[in-house]
Amino acid sequence: MLCPDPAARGRLTEITRNLADRISEARINGWLGEVEGLKVSLAAAHAKLAALDRTVRNTAPGSADLEHGASGGTPMAPVAWNAAITALNDGELPCSGGERLIIYARAEVACRACRQSGSW
Repeated sequence: MLCPDPAARGRLTEITRNLADRISEARINGWLGEVEGLKVSLAAAHAKLAALDRTVRNTAPGSADLEHGASGGTPMAPVAWNAAITALNDGELPCSGGERLIIYARAEVACRACRQSGSW
């Protein structure tokens, strides 16, 4: 998966609530090391939620809008990168080795927000 799936939002929210509860419990019991570890996990969960929100806000699910990309400002169609990578991996998208590398690289760039947030 290149970007967080919008359908996973409920689960991620549940995870953040659970982590917050576990932090409270660890504090009550004086488990300071556990508190610090859980805080790191909670920060990562919040980062994933933020990346998901950015993805949903900026693009259609599973796509990247290349509106002003390398086309010199000419609008371009959105690309469903998750579907493209799945098709590539399943052998349903015939291409050369060089084309395969370009597709992988472009899919990575399309999900820059995910990488920058450290969520995937």
